[in-house]
Amino acid sequence: MYPLISVVIPNYNGEKDLEACLRSVCTQDYPNLQILLVDDGSTDGSHEIYRRFCDQYTNVRLITQTNQGLSAARNTGLEAAEGELLTFVDSDDLLEPGVISALADGLQKYDADIAVCGISRLTRDRKEPLACLREEVLDRKTALQRLAEDKNIKNYAWGKLYRRELFEGIRYPAGKKFEDIPVTWQLFARSRKVAAVDMMGYIYRMRKGSLAHTRSVKTAEERLTSHMMRFEVLSGKQPDLTPELLRQLIYAAVLLARAGLLVGQEEKKSITTTLERLKEILCTVSGQAVQKLSAGDQKKYGIICSGRKVLFRLVQCDVTGRLKRK
Repeated sequence: MYPLISVVIPNYNGEKDLEACLRSVCTQDYPNLQILLVDDGSTDGSHEIYRRFCDQYTNVRLITQTNQGLSAARNTGLEAAEGELLTFVDSDDLLEPGVISALADGLQKYDADIAVCGISRLTRDRKEPLACLREEVLDRKTALQRLAEDKNIKNYAWGKLYRRELFEGIRYPAGKKFEDIPVTWQLFARSRKVAAVDMMGYIYRMRKGSLAHTRSVKTAEERLTSHMMRFEVLSGKQPDLTPELLRQLIYAAVLLARAGLLVGQEEKKSITTTLERLKEILCTVSGQAVQKLSAGDQKKYGIICSGRKVLFRLVQCDVTGRLKRK
């Protein structure tokens, strides 16, 4: 038996890499795929590429919508998915041959709810490991711990095969960057077991100017907001993960402080509101969790909770700490 797997591929003006992406998906050896191309209002030559693949492969379906962003496109694909299992592929990325079969085998072998493969990073013409895995099955607690470490199991939506039922009542937050972070955590928190597959199966094409690597105040603010959403999802449920999640939350706040130190008053108002919300979250953290932070992060924690000159003092504390380490 080969359960139907829905592959959701959102795209917006990605004609440069789209054909290679679709070829890598359509030539997978898994025999029961539903391939959903979700066009998010593209104005380039993507539609000609869609037409050719829809003509050539009967299991490819095109869905079009006005430009609403990556999260909305993923959600559109979720709504249209008919498969018992589900995976995402970004339109500038690639799948290695056989990876969908490997993920499905891992899911079935261990009766897991999520299967995860290794990731390679492609920069120009150079491919290098980003996340390497060995074959194993993880219980929920261990899987969440690995996700918190964000080393071999990443927070990205892609590179994973899910049981579609996990998404019941869960959707990606529309109009937000780093939308993977809180949703991936909710899915892992719902799973009974996660199967790790010993295969570098997903190729992540890293480009300057991509959503995840754009440096701006808005990007830094949305990164921090996603980390806050993740923290709130697990607040009180996984206390052993709190110190690591807290460390990453503080680091995201430092990135926002660096980006926002010299901006205008309007942007500073938005940043101040976000940091006030962060302060409210941090003030609920137990003293025991704070004590497990490094001395430098404890100082930054105190600065955020004080609410006084947070941007300047966070950057000053971060720079001082870096200079001491040299």
